[in-house]
Amino acid sequence: MWMLWAAAGAAYPWHGLSQVLDDEPVVVPPGIEATVVGLDAAALSGAVVASLDVLDRCSMAAAQARGAQLPIVLSDDIPVDGRVGAATRRAA
Repeated sequence: MWMLWAAAGAAYPWHGLSQVLDDEPVVVPPGIEATVVGLDAAALSGAVVASLDVLDRCSMAAAQARGAQLPIVLSDDIPVDGRVGAATRRAA
């Protein structure tokens, strides 16, 4: 995630998080705070969904900055509640 976010505008994106913090530490991917949670199952499930949203945003930002086109939106087919067999975002 951090390398993709850095690819959207940092000078040395291959350094990932350290480049983001060196370049502009106040600009982090929207929603990144929701990806860090405790160890209970419900919180972890929510963090998985949040991580997919952040990964989508980072991928889209990097693709736009680099003039690339993404083949898919990553979280479209991920279960809304993070469980296999649950309703997906596309279906929701």
